[in-house]
Amino acid sequence: RQAVELLVDMVGNDLGKLHNELQKLSHYVGERPGIALSDAEEAVADLLLSTVFDLTDALGLARLDATLLSLRKLHESKTAEQKTMWFLTDHFRKLLLAREATDRGKDPERACLEAGMRKGMIWKVKRQLPMRSQAQLRRALVRIAETDDALRRSRVPAHLLLDRLAMDLCEDIRRR
Repeated sequence: RQAVELLVDMVGNDLGKLHNELQKLSHYVGERPGIALSDAEEAVADLLLSTVFDLTDALGLARLDATLLSLRKLHESKTAEQKTMWFLTDHFRKLLLAREATDRGKDPERACLEAGMRKGMIWKVKRQLPMRSQAQLRRALVRIAETDDALRRSRVPAHLLLDRLAMDLCEDIRRR
């Protein structure tokens, strides 16, 4: 029961998605009777990671609609905002390192690898590199840090702070 409740919390009330996730879990546990909470937690971790990658990709490409959708999914899954902020900081820091390297003439793929990006994600990140200058990436990191601070100190609901951050980061590219 706890395993199903966890999946419902993560996937929401979309019965098609819930069915797909339950099927995946069923294949994962194989012949074992029942699905343990630990099995569902592992599946949820994969779903969360996928949503976080969707978020960083959408933000990197300044796709506000997809960014807000990913933030909504993370909020509905009750993902801690601090985890989201950590992923955003990490992503934009690596983007800045890769951008600095490409501006010095380094091959984009090599720059991404040296910045610490996972090999399987490089094709997405290479699309994002030309979208922001070094100055824009530095501004993005400042805005992320300000939002992180506001999440800890402010009484404004977290989802509103994150939505504002998303709008600011996407708008910065449009002003370029």
